[in-house]
Order: sequence, then structure tokens, then C-alpha cells
Amino acid sequence: RWAREGEDFVAGAALARAGDALYVVRFCHVSSGATLARYELATGVERWRRRLTGLGPIGHSEYLNAAQLEASDARVVVYGWESAGRYVEVIRPADGAERGVWREADGGWSRVDVPATAAWSDQLTSEAPPLGAAQGVVWPTGGAPPDASPRPVEVRQDGFLCRFEPDDGVELSCAEGDTTRWRIATAGGLEGGALTIVDDRLIVARWHPIASGTWVYAYDLESGRELWRRGLWGVGPVTHSRYRNHVRLARRGEHLVVFGDETAGRYVEVLQATTGRVLGHRRLPAE
Repeated sequence: RWAREGEDFVAGAALARAGDALYVVRFCHVSSGATLARYELATGVERWRRRLTGLGPIGHSEYLNAAQLEASDARVVVYGWESAGRYVEVIRPADGAERGVWREADGGWSRVDVPATAAWSDQLTSEAPPLGAAQGVVWPTGGAPPDASPRPVEVRQDGFLCRFEPDDGVELSCAEGDTTRWRIATAGGLEGGALTIVDDRLIVARWHPIASGTWVYAYDLESGRELWRRGLWGVGPVTHSRYRNHVRLARRGEHLVVFGDETAGRYVEVLQATTGRVLGHRRLPAE
């Protein structure tokens, strides 16, 4: 009646049926993340597709991943097992909208608050952002090599010295003279960072040198309050084992430009500095 093929790396899948709908969750056995799609059984037409929130961005080298699925007319439930943990994600059948995510931690389960405006809004689409403002942006020369290991980075402006310190945990601090204005410490390790300042905002890019993907955060310089965050489309969903990743930031007027260099390719992504909205994206071949 119909058939679909894929070329995923070390691919796995699980299926479930509810009425006239077929649901398929696809994942890579050696990389984090999963994608859920709904097809019409009679025709094979894809009604929607979305990347699951799951455990969120995971930096890894060796990894294991599996998922299982159940469906009814009321909901679709994905059960995920990964090296970094387990999750349950509930999806609305009609349109693929997320109804809730639960993750296991410390022997129990808790619901995860994932605001619609927080970073996964672009990652969950099935198509890259349009070229837009990324057209004509020239790839920079110089700077850190693509395989640069995590190291402290800092930026200074108008008396502020802001510093990103990757270690067993990750610390971001902003000081004025001998006084620390604010400090943020997060669980992490083996992370890379890049900093720039746009007006009264500190912009921070964070990534894992051995995993795909980049997150960009904006903080208020005076208080350290997080203003927005964004998960970039970058080179798109990537499954991998060994990998390298490096990111640079640049200011172009009121806009922020992210230059990403990964094993799977390079990209330029332009963001609105005030809101984090993606204004343009361009994919380039790997060097």
C-alpha cells in the first residue's frame, strides 16, 4: 500500500496504532533524543512530526538509547531509556503538541517545566529556519580551532568582567572591580562557552565539544536574571558516536551571529539579541 525509508545511523524504532493512525518513534541507539511522527494508516501521509523534549540536550561520547510507545485516541506516550536517564513524554494525538514530560531523578519521578518560549521551540520543528538574515554573512577567519578543549573565556565592557569557567561544574560570573555582581553555578563539565555583550545583555553560548547542538542564553548584566534562552537548529538533528563541536559569537549591529563548526557541518545562525528569535539560518559544508 505504501512504504517509507530512512538512512538513520544505528537506527531504532517503535510503533503503535490507535484507530486510523500509526505512530512511529525513531531514535539512534548510540545517541540521545528521539523523533515522533503520525501517519495515516490507509495512505501513509505524514500528519505531523516533532523532536521530543526527552532529557533535553545531552553531551556524550559513548551512549545507549532506546524508546517504546503506546497510543490511544486520547494520548500518545513515549517511554525513553538513555544512558543519562529515563523519561516519559505525553503527546496530543491531533497535532503532536506536548502535554507533559516526566524525568526520573533520585529514585522518583518529577514533571519538567519546559516553557514554550524556552529553547526547544526551534529544535522541535522538522525543517530548518529560512535563510533570512544569514544570507551574505561571511564565515570568520582565525579564532579557536574546531577541536579546542573547554577553557575559561571572558569579556569586559563598562567595568564589567564576565567569565565562563568550565570545570566539573560550570560557573558563570559577572564582576565590577573587586565586587562580584552575580554568579551562576550549574551542573555540567566538559562544556565549551563563548561570551559577548549586546547593550545591557550578556549573551552566552554553551555546547559540548564532543556532542552536537548549541544553546544560547541572554542575561541581564546588572542582576544576572535570565532573559531568554534558545536551542539552535545548527546542523539539524544529528546522530553520532565520536564527534567534535565548537562555536563562536559575533555582534552585527543589534543582532547576534552564531558560527557553529561540527563534525556534521558548519552553520551560521542569526538571532535577535532582545528576544532570541531566530532571524536566519545557513548551512555550510564541513571543512
